[in-house]
Amino acid sequence: MAYSKQTWVDEPEGGTPTSAARFTHMEDGIADASDRLDVVEGEVEGKADAEHDHDNRYYPIGFVDFLLGDKADKLVAVNSQSGTSYTLDTSDAGKVVEMTSSSANTVTVPTNADEAFPTGSIIEVCQMGSGQTTIAAAPGVTLRAPRGAKLAVRYASASLRKRDTNEWVLTGDVTE
Repeated sequence: MAYSKQTWVDEPEGGTPTSAARFTHMEDGIADASDRLDVVEGEVEGKADAEHDHDNRYYPIGFVDFLLGDKADKLVAVNSQSGTSYTLDTSDAGKVVEMTSSSANTVTVPTNADEAFPTGSIIEVCQMGSGQTTIAAAPGVTLRAPRGAKLAVRYASASLRKRDTNEWVLTGDVTE
């Protein structure tokens, strides 16, 4: 049960109204919080599958997931590409595409008809190899790249953000 905060207001005479319903509501909230703490304590004390930190404490994997909560899905996945050409697809949204080629290589932004990324999608492109990475727009796609569309040096990265149906913005460590 999620706790719902009650608003308490003093009456004009200075007395605050109380009722069995309000006290029961508080007791239910306290009991729920206590039950949740028991679950967390059980995970901390009872799991054999644990991770170790620098203070010599052990944390079970489930407890680490509990602590991370919705932050766990914010970790960025990597799509490593070793070829000289790669066309983005919808599975790249929210990821880093690492180009590892030692030869010049190109990452192509496809048309919405070919890959319907949601507007607002962001993709990071990183040049991990020694070959320079160029970001290219497929015919029909507008790439807004005010400083150029080539990653400047090895280990440089840039972000692509889908602004509209066939319009993307490129920002980052890029050159002409």
